[in-house]
Formats: sequence, C-alpha cells, structure tokens
Amino acid sequence: MEGFGVFAGGLVIVYVILVVALAVLPFVWLHNISLNAFRSYQELKEIKEILKELKNK
Repeated sequence: MEGFGVFAGGLVIVYVILVVALAVLPFVWLHNISLNAFRSYQELKEIKEILKELKNK
C-alpha cells in the first residue's frame, strides 16, 4: 500500500501541472495573438503613411 501512496502522489502532481498548464495556455495564446494583431496594425499604419507620401509626390 505504501507504494500506491507514492504512485498516487505522483499522479496528483502530474494532474496539478496539467491543470495549471491548461489554465495558463489560453492566456499566453491570447497575449501572443493580441501582440501580433497590434504589430500588424502598426505595420498597416506605416504602409498607409508611405502610400500617402507617394501620392503627394
């Protein structure tokens, strides 16, 4: 029975790690997605500025 206690303890640790990972991952993904969206928005603004300058020439 003592071996089972160690085994169950290991399972609990693995389970906790999995739950924490699943809880954190969506936030990490959201953060990355919003960063990418912000970057592409900045790039779009820069492209618009360049186009404006070209038009004015």
